[in-house]
Amino acid sequence: TLDGSGSHPITIDDGTAITLRTGSTLTLDGTGGGSINGLGMIAIDTGPATIVADGTISVLVDATGLVDDTLLTLQGTAALTLNNLAGDLNASTFTGELTITTANNAVDNEILIATGSADTSITGDHSDDTVTVDATELAETSLLTLSGSDTFIVTGLKGSLDASGSSGLLFVTTGNLTDPGILITTGTGDATVLDTFDGDDVSVDATNLLSTSTLTLSGAANFTVTGLGATLLASGIVSAGSLDVTTVDASLTITTGAGSNHIDATALTVTYTLSLIGSTAVTVELGAGSLSAASYHTGSITVEIATDLAAGQNITGGTAVDTLHYTPTGATSLDLTLGSLSSIEKLTTESGGSLTLTITALQFAGFDLIDLRSEEHTSELQSRGLISYAVFCL
Repeated sequence: TLDGSGSHPITIDDGTAITLRTGSTLTLDGTGGGSINGLGMIAIDTGPATIVADGTISVLVDATGLVDDTLLTLQGTAALTLNNLAGDLNASTFTGELTITTANNAVDNEILIATGSADTSITGDHSDDTVTVDATELAETSLLTLSGSDTFIVTGLKGSLDASGSSGLLFVTTGNLTDPGILITTGTGDATVLDTFDGDDVSVDATNLLSTSTLTLSGAANFTVTGLGATLLASGIVSAGSLDVTTVDASLTITTGAGSNHIDATALTVTYTLSLIGSTAVTVELGAGSLSAASYHTGSITVEIATDLAAGQNITGGTAVDTLHYTPTGATSLDLTLGSLSSIEKLTTESGGSLTLTITALQFAGFDLIDLRSEEHTSELQSRGLISYAVFCL
């Protein structure tokens, strides 16, 4: 026991190390206004070992000696910094803030960490290592921060996750939330999030994902994704869940889920295209960007365009009955490419606005009705041929 409590603080000088022998328990007491401080360190032997830390503890704990698959247990309430961890860590009863830096595990490339309830930060910058983090005990008000090139597997997450400093693969499985809201910020690498609990609200900040990366979502939760400029696979979202996405200005592909789907792609400019894959109804908000949904089967697509269209903008529908809502503020035109659509309904303009619509029907199979409406005029086209081209000016 190192008793630095009260008026008897303990200083461990630079270059001095207190070694915790295998099978031992070290109690660090910095309570009552005292502290255990200094530039020295507490060194872990080959382990296993236990540290009980309370109060103010500012010396580093060095786990260089802890061998692969050997357990270090942390207990207590102090804030601790642990470096060079290549063995395993159990901090499940620890309530202090915890900062961890891993070492390269050259034996099996696996490190297991069970967090405590307070904010926890883990840096693993060895791309061939996999760090599995059991975050079951992390409080819903606490933050788990992940950094580095390691692959991180997080289970039981109920607190927030900031992986913005991570460049490796990220796999997250949430726990059952009391407060149904949870925020996950991805890094630059591929990320997978699973939440099987109906009614959970999972917000994913995908701003940091590279355009070549993939975000995969699955489960029964309501997923909200912001800052998306990468590929999104949401086919694992079941009918009880939902998907709400806001994109950045980039070409990207989104596969929708089995629940409700809404995509805000108004950030896309005319040089970029949103590609859609799926089979469930989806609403897409567009600005000047294009939409390609030739691979969209059975599910209807509702496209909302609230701004004037840009030259070169193209919308390719799917194989179900799609709806286009367009409200121009002035004269403009739209090139609309249809797949095996049976109809497009409710193409609207504001009073005084005008729209030139050119339609190309690919695989034209009984194109039924185009209903063009403004506040002053209503026009209809009934097509009977295999391919029909029509220009309307309202």
